[in-house]
Amino acid sequence: MEVTNPIVVGVILAVVAVVIYFVIRHIRRLRSQLKQIIVEFMEAGVARNIEAAYACCSHYSPTKEDVVELIERSYDAFRDYKRFTMSVQQWHSDENTTEAYVGGAIIYTGRRKQPFKFSLMKEHDGWRIAGVQIGSTQKGVVRKVVTETGRGHSGWRIRM
Repeated sequence: MEVTNPIVVGVILAVVAVVIYFVIRHIRRLRSQLKQIIVEFMEAGVARNIEAAYACCSHYSPTKEDVVELIERSYDAFRDYKRFTMSVQQWHSDENTTEAYVGGAIIYTGRRKQPFKFSLMKEHDGWRIAGVQIGSTQKGVVRKVVTETGRGHSGWRIRM
């Protein structure tokens, strides 16, 4: 079937444009929400504010002691933090969980950069951090996390 009626073509193009608009709007909102929780976590780490850093974390993963160990043992990952660049590398949603995996680079004062990966989980009150990897060597803190769905994923990992 060939569509030659300009009104039909116009309506189809308008529907496609509206769908694209809402997809882009959703992606921007998702990116903004993920960025905000990572900023809060990094700023709490810089200030060594354990309570604030722990408030950024998923209820399914780190304990408060894990956060204390992470910040105190790996303070170099937070010290001199200025900003970061990021990209949402993967997003997954099913009937039980919604997860996002974000990668990028932390930029420190003096222009030093360090790669990072964050895994985040959507919880009833917003996005929360389920795992962190900063740097690229093999040193660090590793914690295995099992969600309510029984799926495991790696949690805390600071590599300096």
